[in-house]
Amino acid sequence: MPSGSCADPFVALVAACRDLGLTTTTDTAVRAPHAGVDAFDLALFTTDADRLSRAAGDLTSCEDAAVSCDDWSGRSGRSARDVLDGVDRRADDLIAAVASGAAVTVAAARVLVDVLDRHRGVVETVSRPRVGGVDLDALPAALAAGAVDVHVVRADVQARLEYAAAAGRTASDAIADALGGVADAWRRSGESDGELVLAGLQ
Repeated sequence: MPSGSCADPFVALVAACRDLGLTTTTDTAVRAPHAGVDAFDLALFTTDADRLSRAAGDLTSCEDAAVSCDDWSGRSGRSARDVLDGVDRRADDLIAAVASGAAVTVAAARVLVDVLDRHRGVVETVSRPRVGGVDLDALPAALAAGAVDVHVVRADVQARLEYAAAAGRTASDAIADALGGVADAWRRSGESDGELVLAGLQ
């Protein structure tokens, strides 16, 4: 997982604006709404989803390789058939559970790819170094000369802060909801109280 925060480009812009007296928002406050995004490893999650999908396919292909003892006779043959029938039923349940869980995981991965693409786009937008219609490098001189209305610039910075924070919270909530849905699906399909450990998260 990359070090730092996905919001760092915006943090840098806000820090420059703070130096100009345009905001008092701290770096920590800028990063906070994006904590859920920073804690999530999309690449690892999608890799896990692909592996689960392949495993489900491999298990399904094993259904045709069942051991047959139809031609066995006697007490031992009947006992063997009973045992294998039970094994087949449990195997079918396992294959169905893995296939169901894998499908939900793959669907969640696709949703989160879209969610994080949108989040990335918002961060790129709010980080553009042109504030109040003035390039960031030229902003100190423009403010000093009264060439730009300080209230307009402050409003621009505040609007970006609110937009970025909303995007961060939305993406973080979407990640939590998706992971919760995946975990619930695996618990339901496996009828187990065990934990799902996926992409480094439980």
